[in-house]
Amino acid sequence: MNKNQNLFRRTKTRLYELDLIKGFAILLVVIGHIADPGQSPLIIGSELYFKLKYLIYSFHMPLFMAVSGMIFFYTFKSFKNSNDYLVYVLKKVERLLLPFFIMGVIIIIGKVVVGRFIHINNFTDSTSFLDSVLTLFLRPMESSSRSLWFLYVLFEYYLVFPLLILLFFNRLYVLIILGLVLYILHPTNNFLALNQFFTYFLFFALGINIMKYYDLYKIFIKKYGVFFIVLFIISFYFRDYFQLNEALLYFGILAIISIHYIALYSSYLNNSFFQTLGKYTMVIYLLNLIVMSIFTGILVKLLPLTDNVFNFFFPLIVFIGIFMPIMIKKYIFSRSKFLSKLTD
Repeated sequence: MNKNQNLFRRTKTRLYELDLIKGFAILLVVIGHIADPGQSPLIIGSELYFKLKYLIYSFHMPLFMAVSGMIFFYTFKSFKNSNDYLVYVLKKVERLLLPFFIMGVIIIIGKVVVGRFIHINNFTDSTSFLDSVLTLFLRPMESSSRSLWFLYVLFEYYLVFPLLILLFFNRLYVLIILGLVLYILHPTNNFLALNQFFTYFLFFALGINIMKYYDLYKIFIKKYGVFFIVLFIISFYFRDYFQLNEALLYFGILAIISIHYIALYSSYLNNSFFQTLGKYTMVIYLLNLIVMSIFTGILVKLLPLTDNVFNFFFPLIVFIGIFMPIMIKKYIFSRSKFLSKLTD
């Protein structure tokens, strides 16, 4: 136990390549949140967009979960006793569950109010407020705030994985094996987001193992990274032959290696743009859907969404989804210690 504690508590430098990966991943999240097939009038004239979203959803959450696992293990501190674990849990409630709850309630209220005037995706006013809040906590994927499910599942991982790491520290590959079993047997039930918990457990565990053997991993991807990038790109031609779960596993692993290689050894991701997105990942994640929904709702009211109109406004919608949350963070939330900490 002492050896593990010393390992986890040593001073560590920031791994900026992880910020780059987070920045790229959150950009994909924003693009994916613009519209939903069958729910948004933006489906008019957006065939190209939904093809892009189809490809993005093949790998972006496995990538996000893997980098989250890397960051978790890199920053993890072992516990001396159960009291340490309790303190840790309370900090994660403040860090992950509190933003999930506050933003979830704001989205529920906002959709009820704004949804009466403009189109809002995933909105119904037939459910009581109490039932909506209960659904948010018990079945987040069925709630009006389901876009926040990542924080919910991440909180569950932050509760479970510290105990698994202490139990299997010298055999962390066991977590990958367990992840594969959960991936194959994952339930379709959305209670406590178990579907997402089981599905992405494997990728979080992969991130942990990558970070434990990080030096060896970097040698591996430096040698074979280009091969994985080429395979990753070529494989999109055959995407239609994969079921969703097959695609998440195959494309997810290829993306983890390929994007990490680019972040480490290429200038394509190594710039201030992705560094900035990586720095503001939390506030972008919390607010992007809100600001884009308001903008697109107004857009739908004012303009007929033909092919040309949607294609013209697509870059602007992405820009708003990225930079409006950053501006809100810098110039509004920064005035409040609570809001600033909530969105860090």
